[in-house]
Amino acid sequence: MLENLYSILLIFGLILLNGSFVAAEFAIARVRKTHIDQIVESEDNSYSSSQIKAARVLQKMIVNINDYISACQVGITIASLSLGAVAEARIEKWITPLIHQFALPLDEHVISIIIAISIVTFFHVILGEVVPKNIAIINAEETSLKLAYFLRSLYWLFKFPVHVLNACANFVLRLLGIELNFNDTAHSEAEL
Repeated sequence: MLENLYSILLIFGLILLNGSFVAAEFAIARVRKTHIDQIVESEDNSYSSSQIKAARVLQKMIVNINDYISACQVGITIASLSLGAVAEARIEKWITPLIHQFALPLDEHVISIIIAISIVTFFHVILGEVVPKNIAIINAEETSLKLAYFLRSLYWLFKFPVHVLNACANFVLRLLGIELNFNDTAHSEAEL
């Protein structure tokens, strides 16, 4: 019984970890550099010192946005693959005895795997992808400020694989004739 509880906690922990990577990816991609600059430069008390410190961290990240988004993608991939490896086997183990009780003339293992993948996919897409993505899109500034230190740690953890993967991806982009320009060229109202 306790093993089942640990398995459920591990499965939902991996889903939430994946959601954190997704939220960080969309938040940093959506947040406006000019607004982060305004937070850092604000002289009034509209922002706390922790928000200003997080904004300073974000300023550095936005300059290298491609690397930080790549770190999120590495985290998402690792969390998703880990979830698949852990959840499918455990859920299939719980479902097979239930299916066996129905004595259907079908392969219990195959049916269990299909049900397990369906359950995991449902929770993974809702809690680990769509909800965090929508939170980050709706409130990019707040999400990016809250996840700035998490994202910086993630980047340092995956720094070497990120550089290797980006170098390979940039090589492919050059082969396709695509210019490597990751700078934000849009202007805010204040800039205009």
